[in-house]
Amino acid sequence: AGFHEPVFAPHDKATNTQAMIATIASGNVHIISHPGNPKYEIDVKAVAEAAAKHQVALEINNSSFLHSRKGSEDNCRAVAAAVRDAGGWVALGSDSHTAFTMGEFEECLKI
Repeated sequence: AGFHEPVFAPHDKATNTQAMIATIASGNVHIISHPGNPKYEIDVKAVAEAAAKHQVALEINNSSFLHSRKGSEDNCRAVAAAVRDAGGWVALGSDSHTAFTMGEFEECLKI
């Protein structure tokens, strides 16, 4: 699960955080996609703690650094650190929308 327009438009930090934590706590998801998206500011520590508690991974994906979500790198570093501190899990993905970039993880592995 993850935030995508027009299904869920960007809101303020508190609203985004509350929605993400509610999704994590629902028991219906195993991974939250691209929580480092700068369009959707969140309380990274609170989200990482909720994810660890409910055994939900937070994704870091390669395309966030290349073309789809410019400005994600600092946020993704913060997500990775918060997940580490909370004792949770990250999921790495290519988030490829074409065969040419499928399985590419080079940028997310740097984090």
